[in-house]
Amino acid sequence: REERDVLDIKDELMDRYGDIPDSVENLIKIAYIKALANTLGFSSVTQKDDTIILSIADGKNVNLQAFGKAVGKYRRQLLFNAGAAPYIVYKILPEQKKHLLDNIKILLQDLKGFDVDT
Repeated sequence: REERDVLDIKDELMDRYGDIPDSVENLIKIAYIKALANTLGFSSVTQKDDTIILSIADGKNVNLQAFGKAVGKYRRQLLFNAGAAPYIVYKILPEQKKHLLDNIKILLQDLKGFDVDT
């Protein structure tokens, strides 16, 4: 649903203003990432050095089966910290830096898909 909304927004912008500048494209991607992360129970998505930190919102539970499937796909890139303020760390590989927003989006979509499959 969220991705369809993003496509509709992009189509509307292109109809009115023509080609979308990269900066606007990135803002649209960030808005989509935030919306999808919120849907999955994450309170924030932040970058620190070569990692993305997905903070889990208070009172939300992580579907460990979905996370386990994601760990299988993203070997050595995902880490779960179950402390007082739980979060997931996604290590950014050097070749992923160029398309970072797209890679975060794909990770979140995978987490959502794995959650549905369980």
